[in-house]
Order: sequence, then C-alpha cells, then structure tokens
Amino acid sequence: MEITREDFEAYEDVRISGVTNMFDVRAVEAYSGLSREVILDIIEHYSIYKKWLHERKYTDMAKVISGTHGIGSILARYEDIVAVYGKPFTRLPENKMDVQWIVETEHGIATIYNYKDGKAYLGDKGLDVRAIKEWHIGGSGHGRTVFKEIQTSLHDYVKERIGG
Repeated sequence: MEITREDFEAYEDVRISGVTNMFDVRAVEAYSGLSREVILDIIEHYSIYKKWLHERKYTDMAKVISGTHGIGSILARYEDIVAVYGKPFTRLPENKMDVQWIVETEHGIATIYNYKDGKAYLGDKGLDVRAIKEWHIGGSGHGRTVFKEIQTSLHDYVKERIGG
C-alpha cells in the first residue's frame, strides 16, 4: 500500500475541519473516503507524511527516495538510530526491509535500513529490528559525503551516550 499526497491531503482536510476526533476511524472513513488501513497508516506515520507529502509536495514516498542507492553499511544499535533520527518508517515495499529512516542531510536524501535479515523477509527466522546491528545506508548524488554525515551523526551520539 502506498500513501499518496492525495490520500494525506484528504486526511488533513478532515483533521483541519475539526468535524470529528481523528481516532474515530469510522467517522474519518466517512468524511475522507479513505480506507481504514490508509487512515491507520497515516496516523502511525503522520509526521513523515506531513514533511514529505504535504510540505515538500512529493506525490508519494517512493518519489522521496528515488535515486538513492546503496552506498555502504554501518554497525549501530536500533535504539541509537532512533535516538538520532526518530521513529522509522515501516510501510515498505517488497518485504525486504522491516524499517527505514529517511534522512535529509546537507548533501541530499539518505536512507538507513535493514535488508533481507528481518522478519519481513525471513519470517520467524528473521531478526527482530532491535537485534539488528548492521544497517545499510542509501544515498543520492554525493554518496560518500551523505554516508559520512550519517556515520558521524551516529558516532557522535554514541560517543556522548557512553561519555566520551
């Protein structure tokens, strides 16, 4: 399922109108014409959709990361990535990834994601995201510079967390 800017705007129209509590999914369905699944996905990933679909005017999330490609991998704890970049995006195509962060760097868009090692791809044999230690980095344009920015941000956070 891909949430489009049109879907998000329909949700926002209802939210801004104030006609219902947005957690009353049946009412939001009736007012917006969106399905329950779409509404719940927008609620879960509201800030990501607001940034990329509403403020930046992308038509869908695939367009945000189009042009990014694998540029390396890093060793990091899930908790540290969350502390630096916030909650990950979890609605991903193809079930090859469990989570993905979309990061805006000084030199372009970067993504941090697991690949084919989690439960989405391997089922019960896959790792829980909190057990994953190697994360892939995708980037566009200035790939090495984008990679270095991600690596430095995480390194600086961990260094501060452990006290030097």
